[in-house]
Amino acid sequence: MISSRFSRASLLSLIVLTLLGGSAFAKEDYSLFKGFDERAAIEPSADEIEGFPEEDLVVLKGHARVMYKDNVLHADEIVLDLRDGEIRANRNVVIWSEGEELRGERLIYNLKTNKATLLSSYWHSGGYTVRGEQTDVEYKKDQIEVRNAWITSCDMIEPHYHLENERAKIILGQRFWTYNTLFYLGNLPVMFLPMFTRSLRQDWKGHVVGYNYSRDRGFAMLNKYNLHFDSMRRIALYADWYPSYGYGFGIKESYHRKEGRPMDGKIYLYRLNLRDKDEDIDVTRRYKIAGEHRQELYDDLVLTAKYQKLTDRDYNDDLEDEELFRGWDRNDLQSNRNSFMNVAYTKPDYNLRLLVKENLNDFQLGELMEDERSPELRWDERRQLVPYLPVYRKVHIDYSRLRAMQEYSLEEDDVWWRRYDQLDRVDFGMDLEAPFTVFQWLRITPFTGYQGIFYGTPEQRWSLRNIHGERFDVTDPDDSYDRDFLRRYGDRYYFAGGLRPGWEYESNWDDVMQNVWKLGTEFSTRLVQPLGSTRRFSQMRLVVEPTMTVVGYFASKDLDDEVPQEFLNQTFYPTIPEIDEVDSYRRSARIVRTGLDLKLEGKDYDRVTHRLARLSLSAAKDFHSSDDDDGEYEDFMMELSLTPNKYVEFKHFWLYDLDQSQTAAMWDGLTIIPDDRVKFTVGYAQFEDTHNVMDRESYATFDMKLAMSKKWAMELRERYDLEQSYFRDSRCSFIRDLHDWEAAFSVRNRKRLYRDDEFQITFGMQFKLPTQAAGGFPLADRFVR
Repeated sequence: MISSRFSRASLLSLIVLTLLGGSAFAKEDYSLFKGFDERAAIEPSADEIEGFPEEDLVVLKGHARVMYKDNVLHADEIVLDLRDGEIRANRNVVIWSEGEELRGERLIYNLKTNKATLLSSYWHSGGYTVRGEQTDVEYKKDQIEVRNAWITSCDMIEPHYHLENERAKIILGQRFWTYNTLFYLGNLPVMFLPMFTRSLRQDWKGHVVGYNYSRDRGFAMLNKYNLHFDSMRRIALYADWYPSYGYGFGIKESYHRKEGRPMDGKIYLYRLNLRDKDEDIDVTRRYKIAGEHRQELYDDLVLTAKYQKLTDRDYNDDLEDEELFRGWDRNDLQSNRNSFMNVAYTKPDYNLRLLVKENLNDFQLGELMEDERSPELRWDERRQLVPYLPVYRKVHIDYSRLRAMQEYSLEEDDVWWRRYDQLDRVDFGMDLEAPFTVFQWLRITPFTGYQGIFYGTPEQRWSLRNIHGERFDVTDPDDSYDRDFLRRYGDRYYFAGGLRPGWEYESNWDDVMQNVWKLGTEFSTRLVQPLGSTRRFSQMRLVVEPTMTVVGYFASKDLDDEVPQEFLNQTFYPTIPEIDEVDSYRRSARIVRTGLDLKLEGKDYDRVTHRLARLSLSAAKDFHSSDDDDGEYEDFMMELSLTPNKYVEFKHFWLYDLDQSQTAAMWDGLTIIPDDRVKFTVGYAQFEDTHNVMDRESYATFDMKLAMSKKWAMELRERYDLEQSYFRDSRCSFIRDLHDWEAAFSVRNRKRLYRDDEFQITFGMQFKLPTQAAGGFPLADRFVR
């Protein structure tokens, strides 16, 4: 129905408007395009359209709709104010914009200023709900600013939490920020956040709070607050409080760049101020500086770096749970010496790299030798054919300044054995091999090679100290020792039968050049036996791959004989430092290696190959005669893995030292996954030092992850010391999905060498948006590592 108040000209204009949509507005004097985007068209429609030319108004009633750009407005009534460029909608207002839906009872939208006011607004997007009694919205080029609204991800009629803020900024489909925000539980304000931000694309956690109790440090409250400034940088702030231990604060910046030359990494700084001096580490403050970096500098040129500086050797071990809470992976906490920088230039025919590997900490680490390289420059040629010959060639050149450090406990009275090696080394060599096949099944690969190793100013130091690194008085031996067993070197004394607690020595050698020639042959073959088909597999087969290698190493000199004159009459004397695998063959040797690899494989009806079982056996024997028993070796190794189906997996590793007639290392693990909600692993591990410096260590392990429901998950972890007959490390954790929060409760008890037993209780809350279903083990994997 058209109102009689329209003049004939206005009626004609309205007919044109109705037929042609928004394009008609551009032809009228009261065009809506005055002062804003004239390329966009407004297309109105309704059950009843009424015009008021004197006021430049058009009123749409009944299923009223207006389309402008990519936005669609629905309401019971819509008023188009052509003079002020304004749209007013009343009752059951619905706006669709960029795939999002916004509802309200009244809307006032100015097309010139791109500002809108909504009454009783409701907007749901990406798991979030935005509500407001009277909300002001401003549309900008790539974002929306909202005032006087509150946000929640709870879709209940009466949400159990929400955020009320002074101002919010939203980039649709990407991220939102709120400023001067109050966090409410129900109607109770519990927290003030100067700025809060969350991703609309990922499950990023905003504020994380945790509570921890340990026997050593007492009660602790841990806080992590995530900030996101742009697509490049994310910052996490830490503020922790230990009422009986001290307080800690820190920051971590994570950065990522995709455009141009990709770059990503993180920088982490944390400081813990202690209320009283920690007698075990003798400090009043503890800190950690760590980070990672990777960047493409140029085509084929990549820089990677990792660094870590700690105040004390036990930092990561003492504060393991707290560091996991702050986002570190358990593997990052296993080693205290992980600092390096590597620049690699990679081409199809060669690889060139510069490596600097430094120990930023001034304390030793443990039983295994740790090496530093400052710097190492290495060029490796890819394996390639020699022109005009059926021979493959591989060449390398390496220069490095090396240091190696090692320490472990000899007695239970806090006495530590330490060793320090240093040298400059140039290593250059070439390998040649000429593989060929005989009898159509036997592959023979004769090979030869040369390796020249130059050692510059080798140096070695040994010492026995107490656990705090203090050296005992060694300038005047105890009278209770028979001086006939002493050797004097400089101003220090040494025992002919070996070192005693409180003694140390230092040895230096002249430059040494060693040449090693290698000559040998490898015999190998590959046999495949088809086994038919089963209900599960269309084809099954057994693959057998035996190998045997005979090789001789011919050295120009035996470096173990290069001993300073002062130590020749002693039963315990040093040797030229041995840093890594390059120094493995320091004398002539005749070695035979044998191996057997068995694989049972099946190809399903989708043409996907599954490995059901694999058995690898290998053994090595040194036939070179030597007066030094340590110079000969006989080793046997076995690896077995069984995966008959997706529910069961078994792995076994065994390294047996035939020289010492003992197991050097063993590990067994059985993993059972009855369904997607349950996974548990039982294992056995054994290690024994072949030099008898350490006692044998053996452990039984048990790990379980269980998703008890969509809301509850549990993780159980046990480490039982079979030698000491007690539980070394026990942990039980429960994780609860609280819709917008994630809670974890954990109890842990562990026994450590040379430290008091530690009992810990941890409770953590993570504020997470949006909520996602807890299928499988997402909560346990993310929170309890």
